[in-house]
Amino acid sequence: MKRTCARLLLLCVLVAAGSAWGVSQKEHEELLKNADYRQTWGEYQALAERAKKTMTSEDFLRYQDRENKWYSGEEPNREAKESMAEGMSKLEAFAGVLAARMDETERLLDRAEVIRQSDGVSGLYRRNAGTLEGTLLVRLPEDGEYAVELLLMQNGEPAGYFEGSAKLKGKTLAATGDLLVEEYDPEKDSAAVTLTFDSAGATAVTTEKFKRDSHWKKWLDEGVVFDGAYTRQKSVFMDAASD
Repeated sequence: MKRTCARLLLLCVLVAAGSAWGVSQKEHEELLKNADYRQTWGEYQALAERAKKTMTSEDFLRYQDRENKWYSGEEPNREAKESMAEGMSKLEAFAGVLAARMDETERLLDRAEVIRQSDGVSGLYRRNAGTLEGTLLVRLPEDGEYAVELLLMQNGEPAGYFEGSAKLKGKTLAATGDLLVEEYDPEKDSAAVTLTFDSAGATAVTTEKFKRDSHWKKWLDEGVVFDGAYTRQKSVFMDAASD
């Protein structure tokens, strides 16, 4: 009985197909007769189970509240109507809305795994410098090397993405890899970011040549650099309190 009650509580946000979702209960039941839609709906529900196992208890509560507000709000209905206006059927439109929402949740679960498995160096880090926001992911090592991902956003738009790896030397990772922007040529250019860790987080430093090339070759937006202090995060939600 306790297990049943817990499951009902866990999935309460996901099973009440009301008018805010854009379809009535009867319409929703009709959509569920389609095998593809039914599979998508089941996968969406299953993410709640994964979130409970993967996220911290605080993050999971926030996830539930976040999904409640999204599900009962106007956003899903608006997105579906936009897709239907472009020629999609209702079934395709609402399945697409669910799929996009699942992609976003998958990113949260990926971050949650990194936080949960942190060995002291690996983890999720954030930089906030006005309109510039940086997200740093350092994953547990494979074959002795940590995977490093650095994403910069300027005014909410992607401004640069670095992906590399390195072995830990003391408290430093000198990661080499690729700068994933259109203007960057991995066959001719090279990208490197040195990360130094302390109790607060990590400090990223690039060479002066790298910064000059980023500006003159237009790898990054003007004035945007990876350099700066990134604070370790306890939460997958980047606006939550950090360590």
